[in-house]
Amino acid sequence: MSEKIKAILNHEEFIKRNELMDMYEMDREFCLHNLQHFLDTSRITYILVLEKDQYKNLFPGKDAGEVKDLVYAAGLLHDLGRVEQYTEGTDHALISSRIARDIMEDIGFALEDIKIVCQAIGEHRKYNESNSAFGRKLYEGDKLSRQCKGCKVIDECKIELEYKQGKQIY
Repeated sequence: MSEKIKAILNHEEFIKRNELMDMYEMDREFCLHNLQHFLDTSRITYILVLEKDQYKNLFPGKDAGEVKDLVYAAGLLHDLGRVEQYTEGTDHALISSRIARDIMEDIGFALEDIKIVCQAIGEHRKYNESNSAFGRKLYEGDKLSRQCKGCKVIDECKIELEYKQGKQIY
């Protein structure tokens, strides 16, 4: 694990927001927004980005290791704004993007990288062809991280039908 990803995991704001989400989602029947989800989203998004060397077009000039840091930063930070969604009803993707910017700046990510990651985080909630290519990959990784098969509340879930029906990455 890189030093930057370790720094995210140990960042005071990241830890605080994870604890708050655990509290807000204590009785949640739907999928949780916790470290397991963040890591699953990161891993799956990284696989999607590596397929057919897509990372070379998504992140020109970056090697696979540099890209991994950006993908994991996006996956770890993409839902931190859920606290505000639960307390104020705001769009968690937009709030998460602002929180991610602050955390990434604290850690020392390059401004260009922060912009790319925060744009993807802001776009991850809804699939749209006009979203950035990385935003579309993060969206897909987020949805594919969910284990819908056998879920007892699947009929009430808002996840898109293709994912409920078992869309997979293979």
